[in-house]
Amino acid sequence: MTTIVMNYISMAMNYFRKLKTKSPMNYLANEDGLVAIEYGLIAALVAVAIIVTVTALGDELNSIFTYITAQLEGAQPAAPPAAP
Repeated sequence: MTTIVMNYISMAMNYFRKLKTKSPMNYLANEDGLVAIEYGLIAALVAVAIIVTVTALGDELNSIFTYITAQLEGAQPAAPPAAP
């Protein structure tokens, strides 16, 4: 039991020793968070571009689909194929 406790204490001391030796410059050199922020900004820009495009083309697409719907409502159903 005491060896387990001693191991945990040793691990905790090593952890705090590593924290104490890190300088603020080491945190600035770490770019993992920056890459995640860049990907988030890219995703946001793509979403904005999609929203702007759909908004700009929305009325035109609506009129095209309305025309197609009107044409299909007035169409006569095709005759079933002849039996062989």
